[in-house]
Amino acid sequence: MRSERRRIWRSHWLPVALYVALIFSLSSIRRPPPTPGLLAEDKLLHLIEYGGLGLLLARAVWAHGLRRDLTILFTVAGGSLVASLDELYQLTVPGRVGDLVDVVADVVGVVLAMLGYALLARRERS
Repeated sequence: MRSERRRIWRSHWLPVALYVALIFSLSSIRRPPPTPGLLAEDKLLHLIEYGGLGLLLARAVWAHGLRRDLTILFTVAGGSLVASLDELYQLTVPGRVGDLVDVVADVVGVVLAMLGYALLARRERS
């Protein structure tokens, strides 16, 4: 039983922890390079970044044998928490600002990833 928990931690939760560390390290950049083009491109990057987090989180939560609906619920809650904490952290970084619109884009990224996950899970079941 213990070896199974370690395996789940190493193969499922460690990638989540490393990905969250990457998110926070990117948020530590004092003056990130401006996103070329429109504001929409910045929000697209948020969607992609947190879509990846959503997939990793869902994979980790699913490894514990939860039902699909609970996996989605925990993943969206966890992704929302990380997004909120990341924006709060950015308030402490000189040259950065915390932005509620970024949190919304992040959460939408997680939700979109979960929609894709739910569609794939439904397809596998049929």
